[in-house]
This record gives sequence, structure tokens and C-alpha cells, in this order.
Amino acid sequence: MPNPLVKIAMTGASIAAGIVGQKVIAAVWNAVVDDDAPTNKNIKRSAKETKAARKEAKKSGASKQEVKAITDPENERPAWQIIVWTLLTGVVLQAIRQAARNGTEVGARKITERRPRANRG
Repeated sequence: MPNPLVKIAMTGASIAAGIVGQKVIAAVWNAVVDDDAPTNKNIKRSAKETKAARKEAKKSGASKQEVKAITDPENERPAWQIIVWTLLTGVVLQAIRQAARNGTEVGARKITERRPRANRG
């Protein structure tokens, strides 16, 4: 039966690595592409801002065509950016999580193991 402390430590390390990895990937994306990363949070924010801009345009008396011309900038994002972002967040983030799990498992097993090292002398 596996040690529950090892399992808990592995889960915690995986979650922490996922959160930190996501932030690191987003920061690198912003530095390299010079644009906001296409995360769900940014997509929802952009849709909310577009909806507010359309509502404001309607209030100010803009014609239907002018209101319709207000588009969401996230819909105009190039396909290659979405593909690269998907690969980064899928493959790279999973590799970071797995490495954190493996490292934590080895470290936690060494700490929680009950048997002393064999006397070799």
C-alpha cells in the first residue's frame, strides 16, 4: 500500500507546478508575441469588453451597422497562435507537472521511508 503522505505531496506538487507553469508560460508568451496569451480568462474578458462597447454604442445612437462593426479582437487572432498556445499549455505544462510529481515522489519516499540505510562497513 503506497504511503498516503507521498500521494498527498505528489498531488500538491502537481497542482503548484500547474499554477506556476501556467503563469510562466503566459509571461513568456507576452514577452515573445507581444500580445495577451489566449487564456480562457483573457477570452472571456475580451468578450465582456466587446459586449460593453456594443451596448455603449447602442446607447450613444450608433446605427446597426456601426454596432455590428464592433468585433471581438480575440476572434481575429491568427490560427498559428492558438495552435502554439494549445501545444504549450498541453504538452509543456503536462511535462512540468509530471516532473514535479516524479521529483516529489522520490524526495517524499526518502523522507518517509522507515528503514535505515544498510550498514555497508
